Amino acid sequence: MTDRGGRRHGGSQAAAKRLWVVLGTVLASALGVVALVHFLVPDRSNDIWVESAKSALQLAVLATTTGVVAAVLRDRDAAREAENRRRTSLLAFLDQVQGTYVQLKAARRILRSLGFDVTTGAPLSVEQATGFRAQMAQLNEVELTFEADARRAARLSRELGPGAAMIQAELDGITTYLRKVLFEWEADPTVIAAGGDRSALERWPSYRRFIAYDAEAVAEFTALLTEPMSRIEAVVLDALDIETG
Repeated sequence: MTDRGGRRHGGSQAAAKRLWVVLGTVLASALGVVALVHFLVPDRSNDIWVESAKSALQLAVLATTTGVVAAVLRDRDAAREAENRRRTSLLAFLDQVQGTYVQLKAARRILRSLGFDVTTGAPLSVEQATGFRAQMAQLNEVELTFEADARRAARLSRELGPGAAMIQAELDGITTYLRKVLFEWEADPTVIAAGGDRSALERWPSYRRFIAYDAEAVAEFTALLTEPMSRIEAVVLDALDIETG
């Protein structure tokens, strides 16, 4: 899109240059004709110069008006292209953050479906142990992506205005929360294994609150993840002048 817009902007500049060349050629031709007539018919030179002055003035007004219009059109095209780039950048950022949040929720849901929202003495299957490691690794990727998004928000300060700092703070809060969940697992990543049990999860309070269904855990997830995401979305949509329903 940027390349296509650059070509359009370059095309408008080239068209304006060609217009000025044409006007200059017309004016030069007119002056040449006047000089020729003055040489061939000297007794009419005064009348010719008066009419030439009128024609030159008309051409000057036309050239100036055309130049102003061309400049306005160029500025309008440049402003439109800049706005399109801004909107594209903000929409891409919002899509990225929302996509990462969806991955987080998917990992949480899969962990629950594998039975890791409860602690029992039943031995773990190979599928459960493998699935647990895969989803915790996914959460690690999610946390790293949110960190990168926070840095990206800082670079979007021109597009987002004051909202950039607010988004960065919200994303920093999300990564802090996820880091606590991941730290418990990273401290002993092999404790959940096929043939073992889920008793280690009792020693992981942050993980248990992340995965649990009870009202307190759901409220924490909402306050530390869902609501910050809603505020981030609202800031970006406000910068895009899109009303939220």
